[in-house]
Amino acid sequence: MLGGCLKTVGCATLLVVGAGVAWLTRDRWYPALRDGRDRPVVEAVADTLSPSGAERAASAIASLGRPTGPAYVNIAPSDLAALIVREASRRNPLPLKNASAGIVEERLVLRGTLDIRQLRAQGALGALGALLGDEEDVELRGTLDIVRPGLAQFRVEDFKARTLAIPRAAVPKLISQLQRGSRAEGVAEDGVPFEVPPYIGDVRIANGRVTLYKTVAR
Repeated sequence: MLGGCLKTVGCATLLVVGAGVAWLTRDRWYPALRDGRDRPVVEAVADTLSPSGAERAASAIASLGRPTGPAYVNIAPSDLAALIVREASRRNPLPLKNASAGIVEERLVLRGTLDIRQLRAQGALGALGALLGDEEDVELRGTLDIVRPGLAQFRVEDFKARTLAIPRAAVPKLISQLQRGSRAEGVAEDGVPFEVPPYIGDVRIANGRVTLYKTVAR
């Protein structure tokens, strides 16, 4: 029956038209065939940062220091981000308002509203400074690691202001402008340092959560 249909002009035309429509609308159906592999996966939704979240993170970390405490703890991204901002602000106040945090593709994502005027005045934004207002929604995305006992850092890999991606090479200069004073030894140029107890040995991001491990005694 199908063979007979293909011998007619009408069916052949229908197949050609159908193939054309499928091609023109491939952006709608092709991603489904890829099982979402071409799309960024949000592993943890962004939650608002709060002082209570910072306290929860601090309490969880403190449990690692007890002799009978666990070997590791899982901490909500927003709680740990709140602690990072609180501890980092002890060195340099971060002009970030309405902040929230989440996990995307095993990276900590920090979002908020940033006062752009300081960065523009220092020339850290280059030509992009003229395209931005005095305050803009920003997104910082990066990894966490331990610098040395007692000190960790949030390494900013990507920095967006509004929808504009800041060139990767310019990110260290932006971070340095947000943090006045000398950089602590061992902290990367794109790192935001924050203090942790000396018994914290490792930090990892996976499956939408942040896990901190205590140092294994030898």
